[in-house]
Amino acid sequence: MGGGERRESGADEVGGRRPVGDRLRQQAARVLPLWAKANGADLISADGRTAQLDDPKVVEALEWTVSIYDDQGGFSAVKAYRDSADFFGSGNQFATGVLGAMPMEQWYVNVLADVSADAPMAFDTVRDRDGNTLAYASGSAWAIPAGSDNPAAACRWARVMTSTDPGRPQLMRGWPRAPRRASPSPDC
Repeated sequence: MGGGERRESGADEVGGRRPVGDRLRQQAARVLPLWAKANGADLISADGRTAQLDDPKVVEALEWTVSIYDDQGGFSAVKAYRDSADFFGSGNQFATGVLGAMPMEQWYVNVLADVSADAPMAFDTVRDRDGNTLAYASGSAWAIPAGSDNPAAACRWARVMTSTDPGRPQLMRGWPRAPRRASPSPDC
């Protein structure tokens, strides 16, 4: 498994396996829903009440995902290689040419633009087996459960976390700023 050397497509195998840098980088739990969808399956029923993990298309997507790890020496080898990379710095896998492709949320484009503006990159959406594009986004959402002990404090916290006000508390400086949205509750 490579020590950062660049390998071109069709490169010799290392120890009977393709080098990590040539392969599709992924994190199985994070991308399984995407691979299942690309394979024509949903992990949860349309009404959100039934898990469909035993769908043959989900199982096939999982087996394919595991095979990517296996082809690279197993999860431990892939994880060790991934942890050695400068994911957020100028020595990231794209800038150094050791990564061919990876599914990633939209926020990482901003990281790459900041630290590797001159690295050659192309972006595209993930596609299903018929070539149709699939949306892929992630993020966090906050909810204040009914019956919470202190919903007013939770609302204040959410407002501070998403504030676009430059005078927000020092603790929040440097954090991403979400656009101000209309509050779903008159109490927030």
